[in-house]
Amino acid sequence: GNFSIVMNGERRQPFFTAVNIKGSEVVEVPRDGDWTIDSRIRRDQQLGNEAYQNNDIDKGHQVRRRDAAWGANPHQSANDTFAYTNASLQHAALNQKEWLELENHVLDQVKAKGMNATVLTGPVMRDSDPMFNNGGKLSKPTPMPQEFWKMVVWNDPEEGLKGSAFVLSQADFVGGR
Repeated sequence: GNFSIVMNGERRQPFFTAVNIKGSEVVEVPRDGDWTIDSRIRRDQQLGNEAYQNNDIDKGHQVRRRDAAWGANPHQSANDTFAYTNASLQHAALNQKEWLELENHVLDQVKAKGMNATVLTGPVMRDSDPMFNNGGKLSKPTPMPQEFWKMVVWNDPEEGLKGSAFVLSQADFVGGR
């Protein structure tokens, strides 16, 4: 596949994800994937829809579906990102605004320059993260990350290995809840 996930079974969210993007091959595909439980990982080690029902918390793709849409079967690669193991508890006010703008910026640059890049993404996990149980819908509460990070790495033909890193916060939206 075009991406990998390293899971934190205790928090039931990814430690981090990694996606390779081939800027010259990325194509637009329909957003028609259905969120699924990842059968390769025990159910009690991943959150499901019970974490995201009736609240302002989005299933925050850690590997963006558009980033994975390249190669022999771009539509399948994009749909593969709709596994709950690729989601983290991300408030809609972050996910649909600043985070989306960052994702758009990264993909637009990679595509415009026709370059290859690796994007690493994940939640910042701290012992001080507030516990989340979605009003009792989770059988076991889980810490909600207050920040998310993204690092982009590419090989510049003239300057060699380059990178950019970003951290965005959702503490103003979910802090202490």
